[in-house]
Amino acid sequence: MNPIEMEPNSPSRGQKHICLLFESEAHYQACVADPAKYRAHLIESQQRHPELFPQAFAAGFAFHDTYQSRKQKGLVLRRIRLKQTRDVFTLRPSFVMLYLIGRSEELEKALYLRQLDVPFEALA
Repeated sequence: MNPIEMEPNSPSRGQKHICLLFESEAHYQACVADPAKYRAHLIESQQRHPELFPQAFAAGFAFHDTYQSRKQKGLVLRRIRLKQTRDVFTLRPSFVMLYLIGRSEELEKALYLRQLDVPFEALA
């Protein structure tokens, strides 16, 4: 899967996500609460894994806003705006699935069983 994810059914402007690895959910919460800490984590992540970020990220970014997910109660997400292209990206922690459909640890067993062709009815 491409680390920069585009939601296929989104409006024409596109919803762009960057999936980031955090040590824990507590580490993520601490970063969301402290923009300087989040910025340091983003820069470190980009240096370690440049393939996860758009090329324009290197030209700089600004925090765009935060919002609380309706699908994942209590999860606050940050968005950034790239200075070069003015594109906005949602920063999604890796412990949450794409489209915020659930937490990774809650869904990992069901996804594994789907690889073995277990029917959806059996997973529900």
